[in-house]
Amino acid sequence: MNLLQDILALVTRRKQVKPVNTDVLPIGRYKTSKEVLKPKPEMEINLVTLKDLKAFISLDPTGDNQTLSLENNILTIENGNSVDLSSIQSTLIPHILIGEPGGVTDYAVEDLPSNMVLLRWGQEGVNGNHSVYLPPIDGNVFRSIRFITDSTVDANEQIWIYPQAGATIDGDVGPLQIDRFYEGLSLWNDGIEWYVIQAKAH
Repeated sequence: MNLLQDILALVTRRKQVKPVNTDVLPIGRYKTSKEVLKPKPEMEINLVTLKDLKAFISLDPTGDNQTLSLENNILTIENGNSVDLSSIQSTLIPHILIGEPGGVTDYAVEDLPSNMVLLRWGQEGVNGNHSVYLPPIDGNVFRSIRFITDSTVDANEQIWIYPQAGATIDGDVGPLQIDRFYEGLSLWNDGIEWYVIQAKAH
């Protein structure tokens, strides 16, 4: 019996009925708990009554949840297990963007691999500006990007940040000029426009 073909045939013939508690539904179940981790797990087909399914769905969800608590870097799980978080380090690996006079980096053409971007000027003593176009808001809603500069970016070698056409940064079409060394800037969008949510105070 091909279950899918039978179901499609019933739909085609509009063979619809109201469900009753004694109706049965097919379910797939892992043969053992270890099968969940396998790329091609072994499963078996079973039947469950609609009555049992409704009872399962109506169970108090707190009975199947774990309660987590965090104290002094120790994450404790309700079932008694715990995880020591003190040795876990949070790292943020930046994408290094080398600026050059007249250069352009456009997120719409090539998305940078990190939301932390370290800006450097590539040609010492050669003045100019490098333009960076932020990602299109469509497909990047609520995204946050941070830009930082090293000692090579200054008033003569600048990075200009633009939104894509139709978007704004703090209500302006840009550019947002980064012209200081060791500058830090965070941007975030709400699905409509970009906002400067943090900038270093000099």
